[in-house]
Amino acid sequence: MASNNIYNPRACGQLVPSVEVNPLNVIAKRAPTVHDKAVIGQIWINTLTNTVYQLTSFSSGDAIWTSSVAGGGGVFTTVEITGGVGDVLTVDMGNVLITAGDLNVINGTTSLGGDLDVNGDVNITGDFNLTSAASISLATTADVPGAITLQADGGTAETILIHTEQGTSATSIELLSDVGGITMEAVGNATANAINLTADAGGIAASAALGIDVSSSYANAAAITLNASDAAGGIVMFAGTGGFAVSSTDGSIDLESGTGDINIGADATAKAIVIGSITAGTTVEIDTATSFVLNGGIATTYSVGAATTTGTITIGGTAQTGNIVLGSSSGVGNIIIGGGTGATNVAIANSQIGGSIIAGLGMTTGAILLGGTAQTGNLTLGSSSGIQAVRIANGTGASVVTIANNQVAGSVSVGTAMTTGTISIGGTGLQTGTVDIAPGTGAQTINIGTGGTGVKTINIGTGAVANIVTIGATTGAADTTIRSGSNGITLDAPFVALPGPVYIYTGAGVPAGGLALNTGDLYINTTAATTTTRLYIATGAGVWATFTASA
Repeated sequence: MASNNIYNPRACGQLVPSVEVNPLNVIAKRAPTVHDKAVIGQIWINTLTNTVYQLTSFSSGDAIWTSSVAGGGGVFTTVEITGGVGDVLTVDMGNVLITAGDLNVINGTTSLGGDLDVNGDVNITGDFNLTSAASISLATTADVPGAITLQADGGTAETILIHTEQGTSATSIELLSDVGGITMEAVGNATANAINLTADAGGIAASAALGIDVSSSYANAAAITLNASDAAGGIVMFAGTGGFAVSSTDGSIDLESGTGDINIGADATAKAIVIGSITAGTTVEIDTATSFVLNGGIATTYSVGAATTTGTITIGGTAQTGNIVLGSSSGVGNIIIGGGTGATNVAIANSQIGGSIIAGLGMTTGAILLGGTAQTGNLTLGSSSGIQAVRIANGTGASVVTIANNQVAGSVSVGTAMTTGTISIGGTGLQTGTVDIAPGTGAQTINIGTGGTGVKTINIGTGAVANIVTIGATTGAADTTIRSGSNGITLDAPFVALPGPVYIYTGAGVPAGGLALNTGDLYINTTAATTTTRLYIATGAGVWATFTASA
């Protein structure tokens, strides 16, 4: 039951009738309550818990008891340790437990040899050093963002330093998350080096089981920069079968190497290299100041514009002075220009006003073909309004030139529209071959000099050599007509041979006997003054007989 003894007991005094004495200790098997009232200083001993209580004050009529455990312990509202030197608070065993409130260490050093359990906050005004010969672990079971936070909030010069002085392993400082991620974020630093990863003496390695994403929202052409700053530095990128992609949304992609080479797909493995696309508007430009080499293997096929249906394919410069070489090979190959089935227009040197066009200049064997095997259009050589020379088989070799040699119809015209100039057929030098004009077996009409306006001079075999000229044939009803106008027909020969044979001679004076070769030969004296000396008939070899003309 509650105690309600608030009066001090009295004892008989030696000099006075009575004096006040301290109350006797209360011995109980429970702790006092606020209803157990006594005089200030009353001692209450709980024998079950070995706890001593002392009444220290009243509050609103309630008794305030302060306890202390056996061995000098107790429950205290506040504890202040003042003065003294050395260790003034020693916990030999057990823990220091703060169930609520803060532990404030204003000055001095706090050294913990055991555990420190804090349910509230720890506020430190001076430097705070955690030093241990063993490992130091900061752990929490709180399931909240920022469960462990290292925060500096002192000013613009503040930093947070995580430092290892002697560690040499690759993981001397390690950020490890078992199932989550790791985020490094600089919120308010809008500078180019807001987050720095620096290895003063070594390298930086990044590896991941999934993708590695480096992105920047900076609206600048140098938003992400990989820089090997040393003069001998380089950047190497490897990829597996997933490939290596470099893409840009409506921006340019530049590859620059100074004086170094740029190699694309240069390793010795089979692959496809695609530059550009056939999407409308795509432009591919490859520029070089010295040389451009497109080289393949021994059986490589090169295609330029294979999928093009319209547009222009240009090879060579618009003001080029060098050479354009197609098919300069020592091997046997084909060079095909305009080889498709479409109605292709092939123009070679179609706009130049000078220079030369050469086809097959160095050939010693083989064939040069111009025109289609079933062509119905025109094949024009030298269709120019200027003065030019068109030469076919102009070399010194024994060329065989055939024109319309296989066709069975049509026409072959040489110089049809000419009004001046010369048309030569046959060699002007020491030709020993045959020149055939219309040697066919069919019925033909051969016209030479049949134009009706201009006066023609037609020479056949007029050279100063012993030519043999044959005109006409003697087969069947063959007919030869030689026509002349008022100037007549001139036979410039020593004699005329008629079948028989019979020769007709002309000369001045009496004929010599040696001229009479055949019986019936006729001699006409161009200087005779009488009727008996004008005509002579050979009556035998070497014998001339005169006969009298009528006048």
